[in-house]
Amino acid sequence: MQETLAQLIQFECQLHHSERRNHKILDQRLHPDFKEITKSGRIIKKAKCLKHF
Repeated sequence: MQETLAQLIQFECQLHHSERRNHKILDQRLHPDFKEITKSGRIIKKAKCLKHF
């Protein structure tokens, strides 16, 4: 359980750095039903998120 949690934290931290701009890595790491919620409350689906990177 601790190992899984550590891996998830590592992946989350990587998404805040240069890997956030790597389309291939984002496509691999994000769930097909991923949705980003912006500060203004807009919901953006995975495909649209990937277009912007």
